[in-house]
Amino acid sequence: MLISRVRTTADDVRRGFRFALVGATTAVIYFGVLAALMRYAGWNYRWAVTVAYVAGVLFHFLANRRFTFEAHGQPVGRQVVRYLVLLVINYVVMLAVVTGLVEILGVFPPLAVCAAVAVTTGAGFILARFWVFRVA
Repeated sequence: MLISRVRTTADDVRRGFRFALVGATTAVIYFGVLAALMRYAGWNYRWAVTVAYVAGVLFHFLANRRFTFEAHGQPVGRQVVRYLVLLVINYVVMLAVVTGLVEILGVFPPLAVCAAVAVTTGAGFILARFWVFRVA
């Protein structure tokens, strides 16, 4: 089983820090692109959200591939497919956590989203480290 073989090492702590840094930078890029397109370019919010999302996802993938996991020497095609699967998994987990917290426990939706972000960040790191960007 994968989990039984997982040990926390100093390298994984550094990777975790880098993963968080990439995530925070991704959020800045996302909101920066969104604001710039809406405020300065006058774009409709739907197009601005779409372009900002794509910019954020591209940055997140490339930065984690090179900076966090140093997996840029591996074939990119398989990583892209696995990363897309990771996005779907994280979306489903996000929706399940938010729905569960709001519908079952009555948590205020923005707080439920914060909890879901924490869960998907952890799950995303584990999947990225041991599956998406695993160095063979």
